[in-house]
Amino acid sequence: MSRKKNRPDTELGYRLTQIRLENNLSVSEVAERIGRDKATISRYEDGRINPDAETIKAYSQVFDVDPNWLLGWGKNQKFSEERFRELWEQHGIALWAELNR
Repeated sequence: MSRKKNRPDTELGYRLTQIRLENNLSVSEVAERIGRDKATISRYEDGRINPDAETIKAYSQVFDVDPNWLLGWGKNQKFSEERFRELWEQHGIALWAELNR
């Protein structure tokens, strides 16, 4: 027997739901923007499956959020210019290559 969940089981799922709701988007609208189907987006949000790295990157770009925040590794939702400069100083060319894959 399946039951409807009221909130995501994972921090990642919670944050994916949070940014969708903050942007007043439906699951279908997110699916279109991210390039995944509606059922997959729902599974990400309720924690049944985890998005791959490309999907995390897509969420980060579409919603202008720090991927570290999405994954629960960072405290700042927005990927600020200050944070970018800090990372650039630490990682330089490797960061540039990763951001431009």
